[in-house]
Amino acid sequence: MGSAQVKNYFLSYLISPRGYGDNTIASYRDTFRLLFMFLKSEGKKLSKLKLADISPSNVLRFLEWTEIEKSNAISTINLLLAVLKLFFSYVLSMSQEFSEQCTDIINISAKKVEKKPPLYLTESETKLLLNVPERNSSEGKRHMAIITLLAAECRN
Repeated sequence: MGSAQVKNYFLSYLISPRGYGDNTIASYRDTFRLLFMFLKSEGKKLSKLKLADISPSNVLRFLEWTEIEKSNAISTINLLLAVLKLFFSYVLSMSQEFSEQCTDIINISAKKVEKKPPLYLTESETKLLLNVPERNSSEGKRHMAIITLLAAECRN
């Protein structure tokens, strides 16, 4: 995949001016490793891979593959997509030669994440929790105050 482009992306875009931390760089690196693993499973020769070989349909199949084969959550899949979108935005800014391909990948929509309402303790669970701290020690009184404050805040 134009290894020079990926290398330049990491060295001149992510590390130097942006100053991303080690964990962010590792996350981005792992996204590309996963993408390369997918492309290899699709029969692509990584030594001959060119940037033009990464089509929007390849990216969509990659995201589907990570969901099904790797059992990744939708939030993880959206993160992988965000990393790829940032890379293709970088490529677009450096070379108009790939503008249609980059634009199509950048325009891939993230999946909707199902929002679940927060879980609350029942009244009986709250009473059990309030009975745990030792009421005669200063540490127990502190714990009791914290639990009481949290329980009251959750009711509001």
